[in-house]
Amino acid sequence: TEDNYYYETSGDNGYETYLLTLTDLNTKEKVTLDFSKFQYGEEYKKEDIDFIKQRITYAQVENGILYVATSHNTYAESSPQNAYITAIDLSDYHVIWKTEPLTCNSYSFVSLEQGIVCGYGFTDEDDYLKIVNKKNGKVIEQIPIESMAEYIILKDNVIYVRTYDTNYTFQCN
Repeated sequence: TEDNYYYETSGDNGYETYLLTLTDLNTKEKVTLDFSKFQYGEEYKKEDIDFIKQRITYAQVENGILYVATSHNTYAESSPQNAYITAIDLSDYHVIWKTEPLTCNSYSFVSLEQGIVCGYGFTDEDDYLKIVNKKNGKVIEQIPIESMAEYIILKDNVIYVRTYDTNYTFQCN
């Protein structure tokens, strides 16, 4: 993980964020990336249009790669093309990969050597902790949990997962 970036999201309001400004704390250089094309999937229930706008929920730079999570907070049946992590090469800003839908709607994720630990779930939907391969964006493991993973934190080789009503811990190898 590179701690030398400051992350700022913005958009039409404080919640519907689609712009990500990265500031390199060493050089003070700034770049703003526009994720407005990520806000809506191609398939959705027209009556749910007010609830399906995806926003940036988390971002992290590691080894010149920006990992960005985008999702909305309503049911997948309203818009199943939702809850992605996208990997972007910061040298030229091209998309390296984008996960399959319904991978990450947690408010944070943890980057490990080979994978990204994130969460997906929602009321009346299955809830999982997922591990995404950092080389290709494929989900390599999913662990059922009782409710949606909200926050995922790594400290002292332990992954802490906070859900709506349960706390989990996982020891890293």
